[in-house]
Amino acid sequence: MKDRLTEYREAMDRSVFKDQQFTGKQKQDILKKINEPPQRKEKAEWIPRSLSVAFLAILLLIGGYLLKAQIEDKVPHTTESTVEQPLPEASNPEVAAGDDSQKEEETLESPYREIKTYFEDYELPQEGRLPKSDAINGISYENGYTFDRDTKAMVSRVWNNGEVNEPSEGQKIGVIMGWLNDASGIPDLESMTITNDPNQFQQPISRLEQVKEATEFEPLKKWTSETIEVLASAQKTEDMDARQELIEEGYTRLQKMTSLITEEDK
Repeated sequence: MKDRLTEYREAMDRSVFKDQQFTGKQKQDILKKINEPPQRKEKAEWIPRSLSVAFLAILLLIGGYLLKAQIEDKVPHTTESTVEQPLPEASNPEVAAGDDSQKEEETLESPYREIKTYFEDYELPQEGRLPKSDAINGISYENGYTFDRDTKAMVSRVWNNGEVNEPSEGQKIGVIMGWLNDASGIPDLESMTITNDPNQFQQPISRLEQVKEATEFEPLKKWTSETIEVLASAQKTEDMDARQELIEEGYTRLQKMTSLITEEDK
């Protein structure tokens, strides 16, 4: 059997090791190195493994951050919306009452709308008031006139030997309001439509004539003239159907006018 070193020798002679001489120790070291089993390169493999683990960890962190941001965007910010959201206007009783009053005025047609404002702006004079009044909820004056504290309409006046004092300038509108209330104090509509007595309109017509003469407010003066004409026509007509229609119109006009004065929320 040929020596293995002889084969190596021949191979070396064909390479850069030609004519090179090896000592016995060198031969043994070479044989030992050749006969050693191949070693696994474990030390070099930890680097790519570490990189893979680090890359996976980074992906998990980024994914978790993006998921958290997406969830927070979908959750409503209850605290902020509760603080910034104003209370509904309807929850304020004063605002609701103001809205109702505005709606009521919008439903009033002319001239009732203007007359209502005219009466609401009126105030009873301070001059000549007595310390107290015998009338319930009344304000009495030295010249004998007494007015209702709330409606501001005249409720009575003192007569002396068949005469009465003239109202002061500040009292005139209150006196007119009292006459309008008195004019509306006619029998109910049903009683008026079944009677043939033409004189049932005499008292309201007389009061309205006084209002027409005393007032300087044109919408009220015009309304008074028209109402007098309606009642006078009802008093003269012999056609029962036409008469009933005129009575209903006059009655409605008077009741609507006095409601502007005596309404409870004034």
